Amino acid sequence: MIHSLATTAKLLLEKVAALEKTNTNLQIQLTNCQLPAFYPSVPQPILKSFASQLTKPGSATKNAILNAVNINAKLQQSKAKRAIITKIPNAAITDASVVNQLVKDILQHVHYSASFKVVGRIPAAISNKNNKSPPNNNISTSSTVTASTQPAPPSLIIEFATNETRNGLLAIAKNFATNKSYKSDFIRPDRTPSEDLFNKLNNKKFKLNNGLKAIGNVIIAAPLVIITAIIAATVVYLKRRKRRNPPSQIPAPLPTFVQTIENNNIPNAIIADEWEIYPEDFMIDRKLGEGAFGTVFVAKVNAKTLAKNMYSLQSKATLPDVNSDSTSNVAVKLLK
Repeated sequence: MIHSLATTAKLLLEKVAALEKTNTNLQIQLTNCQLPAFYPSVPQPILKSFASQLTKPGSATKNAILNAVNINAKLQQSKAKRAIITKIPNAAITDASVVNQLVKDILQHVHYSASFKVVGRIPAAISNKNNKSPPNNNISTSSTVTASTQPAPPSLIIEFATNETRNGLLAIAKNFATNKSYKSDFIRPDRTPSEDLFNKLNNKKFKLNNGLKAIGNVIIAAPLVIITAIIAATVVYLKRRKRRNPPSQIPAPLPTFVQTIENNNIPNAIIADEWEIYPEDFMIDRKLGEGAFGTVFVAKVNAKTLAKNMYSLQSKATLPDVNSDSTSNVAVKLLK
């Protein structure tokens, strides 16, 4: 007996769970079986262990599961080329030629042209919840649905030459309107109820793995968040510190103007050796300081005497009028 896809999925999950508990690690390979295609989310080490468990002599479910897996692998290859057109009128699918023409019209309606064949139909679902017709994927285009309540329109299963062709149709035909002769609302991939059940079992079995992935993401993200927070806090601290303690302002030095003039071009100048003022001509006032070469005093000199000395070398210079009683302060150094 070949189990249904849902039953096979359940058996596979139970076997994998048992292997995980016992940590079985056998090295025998499972041959002539597309197990990864049936169960692609299982890690390879578990697949190998599970395969070896199934190929043990005396395994009661070995042949059934192997056959179911092979059938499922072939079915998956076919489904990759199939699409389902929903809400087909009941009256339009009693004749194979009418069905083919209807599909052609629908494809043209979405501006799509490709070779195809009708491989089956999904019977209508009865609106009464207590009397639902089970879905059926058998290759048939002539069966009808009878029920006490009005059924929803059935769906057609069409198969293209390649999965690329089918994918192209799905990409351009999600929701589309109608013409006068029919109404079809949606084109979708071939998803059977048993396959949906398998996906639910798969998600239930491996939700723990998804939780571990989430924990891993948190573990990776936590250090990054902490580092970012430290950097941000450091930047804020430095800015506040800079505001509290502004750097001391050093005033720029004032510009200094230096004018260099030759001695013989200095107006009213007297060469130092020829500028003579006798001690009796000035009067010591106070001491300014003392250095290595002598003591410096402030002295008062009669303004008229000072003027005579300043202008004595200028033959054409006119002596200005100077009050004979006025004095000028000069610095006098007494040499040691």
